[in-house]
Amino acid sequence: MNATDFFEKVQGDRSLPASSESFWTAIFALFLLHIASKNDELRVWKPTSTGLRPWYEPQVQKLPLSVLDFSGLAVEPCSVVDIWRDAGVDSTLGGISPDIVARISTSPNKTFLLIENKITSGATLNPNQISVYPRLIEFLKGRDDVRLLVLQSVGCSQRLYSATRFLRSKLLDKFGILLWEVVFRVMQTSGFFIHGLDTADLERFSADAATDCKDW
Repeated sequence: MNATDFFEKVQGDRSLPASSESFWTAIFALFLLHIASKNDELRVWKPTSTGLRPWYEPQVQKLPLSVLDFSGLAVEPCSVVDIWRDAGVDSTLGGISPDIVARISTSPNKTFLLIENKITSGATLNPNQISVYPRLIEFLKGRDDVRLLVLQSVGCSQRLYSATRFLRSKLLDKFGILLWEVVFRVMQTSGFFIHGLDTADLERFSADAATDCKDW
């Protein structure tokens, strides 16, 4: 079982359709604020170099989120142009809008996390996202530290996995993967609470990560 099984409601009550990606993006944004308040960190992953199981391995660095607050979070902003209005981001770089933008540093050279959320087994990054994100991050180099993160499940599509391997090869440590299976586990251990959401039950949807992730 993995997070995709949860999002696609393969078990349990299926009398209503599954919730949208936008819904879970909002939940994750609230979760980020929660773990920031706990001075906690999130483990970041990358595709393994072999392209074989285990599919993912942890990166050395984790996400320090203690400086994140409500003012440093934007959910589904219209365009990256709105984030860097005075940087001269032109239309060829501005045609993307990440699901979440998190500003996690208050230093002069700020750190921005651009997060793309994918929850279904058929979801992937489109060609424009794959080509433009590396160009945008290169364009902003020296101004701000900008990192691209894909929030996904180990049950993602092969197309999405291939896209993350490509982005890792282009962006190196400026790219990472956040796994919903990790999020489910930390929701439980950190006491994240939304009425009606049984975080203890979510842990069973992380079982596949034990074989799909190195050093799980």
